[in-house]
Amino acid sequence: MGPCGSLLGDGAPGHYFSVAYAREDPARAPALTLAEPPFTVEYWFRLAGAQQRTFVGTREGEAQGWRLGVSAAGVSGAVFGGFDHLVTTPLRDDAWHHVAWTYDGRESVLFVDGRVVGRELYRVEVRPSARPIVLAGLHAGADTRGAPGQLDEVRVSRGARYRGPFAPPRRHAVDGETLALWHFDPRAPSRDASALAHPGRIVGPLLSRDDAAPFCERG
Repeated sequence: MGPCGSLLGDGAPGHYFSVAYAREDPARAPALTLAEPPFTVEYWFRLAGAQQRTFVGTREGEAQGWRLGVSAAGVSGAVFGGFDHLVTTPLRDDAWHHVAWTYDGRESVLFVDGRVVGRELYRVEVRPSARPIVLAGLHAGADTRGAPGQLDEVRVSRGARYRGPFAPPRRHAVDGETLALWHFDPRAPSRDASALAHPGRIVGPLLSRDDAAPFCERG
């Protein structure tokens, strides 16, 4: 078994991981727009300081799309044009944490390390975005800004995987509900392990590193 990896954002402008799924790849468009809740977005992350953050989602500042982010302000799940569900919680301790967000068209639930940290009612439509999904960056306006933080095991699923407390899996698995899954392992860091195999593209020196040993699949 080769080394495992993770996506390390350096915060530089234009450095990010991009997933084309709409205009550039119409056949896969319906899957990651998440326009038909329920859905779940989750990943592992590590923040070393107050300036670090991680984001997974579509373009900010438009009335369509979605985003799950973690920063010094806390954890946020957003349906653009509908709501931004923010929960303040300190997570910049340079340790790995798991974040998950479920939305079923009525209720938004945020989890950290398998624990419910926020639950709010929002009845809104998830309008599909034609923009690519960006990981380790924040797509806003004409620019995509890099996000200086580390993330791994990004999984997007149909259905609300979690309703209450759970034990976060160290390495996410593919099943019939998986819409996308990135392990960021060095031999194929941009590979989507799901059956949909969404094409990913690393822009800038976002190197997959071998220091994410907890997420290795042991052979």
